[in-house]
Order: sequence, then C-alpha cells, then structure tokens
Amino acid sequence: MDGKFVYDGKTVRLPKLFGIGKELMQERNDNFSGSGKHEAINIRYWDEITVSLRSWTKNQVYALYDWWSWAGKGWPFSFAANINLDNFTTLDGAAASGQAIIPLTSTAGFEEEHCCLIKQAPETGNRYEVVEILLVNDGVSVMAVEDLKNSYIANDIFRHVDYWPTVVVKPETFRFPVADGGGLYSFDIVLIETK
Repeated sequence: MDGKFVYDGKTVRLPKLFGIGKELMQERNDNFSGSGKHEAINIRYWDEITVSLRSWTKNQVYALYDWWSWAGKGWPFSFAANINLDNFTTLDGAAASGQAIIPLTSTAGFEEEHCCLIKQAPETGNRYEVVEILLVNDGVSVMAVEDLKNSYIANDIFRHVDYWPTVVVKPETFRFPVADGGGLYSFDIVLIETK
C-alpha cells in the first residue's frame, strides 16, 4: 500500500508503507481534595500515528528532503496511509445516536464499504467512532452499516479512517531515514493529529 504526505501544495508519495500504529493520547491533571474526592481535568487529547517506511531507494529519500525541511519546522501537513483514500468533509446537519444516516457537506470520494471516522469538532467535544459505509446518497449523506453510538452536529468531522488532514511530527521522533546496509533506507516517525 502506498501512502502520501501533502504539504505546501506538494505531494510526496510513500511507497512500501510498512505499518501504521495508532494510539489515543491524553494529557490531564488529577486533583484530590482533602476529603479524598477525585477530579480529573482533561487538558487535551491527540492521536499519535506511528508510520514505518521501509525499502526506500536513495532517489526516493532525496525527494523527501523538501518535505523534511517543511515538517522539521513544526508546520502542518496531511498524511494518508492509502494514497486513494484521502477524503475529508464535515456534517451539514445533526446525526443522532441510534441512527445510521449521516448528513454530509460532500460525499465525493466516499464509497460503500469504506471505513470512516466521524468525530466531534474540537470546540464541541472529543467523541468519535469508526463507521463502515453501507450506502451513499450522492451529495447528501451516507448510511452506516451500524447505528451511531454517539450524537454529532453540523460541522463535526467525517474522513477516511487512515487519513489525517492536519498532523505535525513529534519532534523527538524526527530523524532522517538511515541506510540498512543494502542501499535501502527506512525510518519511523510519530505524527500528532492537531484537529
């Protein structure tokens, strides 16, 4: 499977994507009162996506230099694990829990059997779930295979499950690819979703 980075109007194709790991991370404070009452204050949530790339040729690595100079400054870019599944839209109305219809601003690029993530916009919450598309009503909505577990409102996010429209590189993981002795290069990086 080939993936891609898109940044500054440019695309870097990621051949031979070796693997992706996803982890939900949370930063929070735990407060305890004198009586022992516990209060957790959630500061922020983010997804960490670990991308493993193997078997790059020297010329493919050289093509990464421009992206590397962009991402190394902490500037955002998009990442798609599958070069063909990189669609993102928003809801244009409410989708209640217990129903399967999801009204979308655009259905372009979404098809039956695609797995997608529906997610509350950051300003409204952090609930999300993965849905599989059963039917597409062109330009209007999609119907999920199963009913939604949560409720969503207009402007919440709908995207392919392995597409992140805005990520940054976690600085301590940002190392340029290294040769493996056979003239091929590999690297692992952690991407942090910022929306």
